[in-house]
Amino acid sequence: MTFNWIYTREADHHQRKRCIDLEYQLRPRIIKFLLEQFDDDEHSDENFAAFHFDVYVETAEVYMAQDTPVNYLNSMADRFDTIFNGAKNLSLA
Repeated sequence: MTFNWIYTREADHHQRKRCIDLEYQLRPRIIKFLLEQFDDDEHSDENFAAFHFDVYVETAEVYMAQDTPVNYLNSMADRFDTIFNGAKNLSLA
């Protein structure tokens, strides 16, 4: 799993720290989401490594990136977006 950090201004020490905080908060939630999407026989580290996410540092919004294989994007991206961004579930200050 790869995170692409997207900044609206030049990254400084505080934004880099925010990236660390965001990753610690997002990674378990994303893993849980992915595990729920795969059958028991399908999930593996290789599958998870195929996923790329665009994370907007200032807003804490996260989306499946275009580098994710198309079959995963087609089957999961809308649901992912709704869960992670639609209801603004991320309550990160």
